[in-house]
Amino acid sequence: MDTLVMDGDFYQNTVGSPISIHSLKEACQRVRFCLLTKRGTFAYDRQLGADYEYLFSQETADPRLFVTDAVSDQKSISVGKVTAERNENNITLTVEVYYGGESRNTEVTINGNL
Repeated sequence: MDTLVMDGDFYQNTVGSPISIHSLKEACQRVRFCLLTKRGTFAYDRQLGADYEYLFSQETADPRLFVTDAVSDQKSISVGKVTAERNENNITLTVEVYYGGESRNTEVTINGNL
């Protein structure tokens, strides 16, 4: 179980309490967190996150390899199809996330001006 995060902040219900998420929603949020965190910048776990240099330094970088590496410590989450769309300085990844026998796509846009 986790707390729902939207736009970088905890999302609250009408009485101000954090909203809990679990199962596939939680798995998708964890994947987004791993992809939006540059490896080495999270103070509590320097291995957490994504290798942006790999993704942005190579035109032929494999987006599925990038995502799989970033979420490798999330043992109960599997990654299916990954597509990447490059726009100017951004890359938008659409990731098929598997958790508990269910799947859902989640989308993450990573800014290359880091």
